Amino acid sequence: MIDKTLSFLLDELNTYLSLHMQSAEKVAVLSALSSMDGSLVPGLTGKLILTLVNIGKEAAAPSLGIPTKAEGGGYVRGAAPLNLNLYIMVSASFQNYLDSLRMLSGALGFFQGRPGFDAQSCANFPPNLQKLTAELVSISTQEINNLWGIHGAKYLPSAVFKLRMITLQQGWADAVVPDVLKPDTNVGRGA
Repeated sequence: MIDKTLSFLLDELNTYLSLHMQSAEKVAVLSALSSMDGSLVPGLTGKLILTLVNIGKEAAAPSLGIPTKAEGGGYVRGAAPLNLNLYIMVSASFQNYLDSLRMLSGALGFFQGRPGFDAQSCANFPPNLQKLTAELVSISTQEINNLWGIHGAKYLPSAVFKLRMITLQQGWADAVVPDVLKPDTNVGRGA
């Protein structure tokens, strides 16, 4: 689900940039900033890079599974859904620093103008997702330093966004629970 969510967001961002920034090519890419061996990922110059930097649990979401009606009676009890927030960094990697700032401003404008996505507003919205919202996350200079250090790359103009809420639900059944029947009011009465 994470891959589908980020691919959807990438497509929406590229569509926005092509319309509002007069960019004929797809400028935004989904990529790590460095390879597994620590070298820089080639081909990222002239791109707006979306990178997954963290995954967190949504604390405000209910943590109980919702029983569903089973065929033949009763209810299927399953594990509670896993409600996640994805933290993404949008980085601008252009030769000209002003181009980097212009493209990062374009991405900020995209998220400001479209803070929420759902199936009613987006034709290609992922089917297993209910709603997706994006909010800018303020991080300190020390946190920025740590973030770029972890990714093994030199600092680029960037912003971090929190994508709320991705729900993972496998639909596996833990147990089938029988229906609750009407109480037998004759129990314990003498005949």
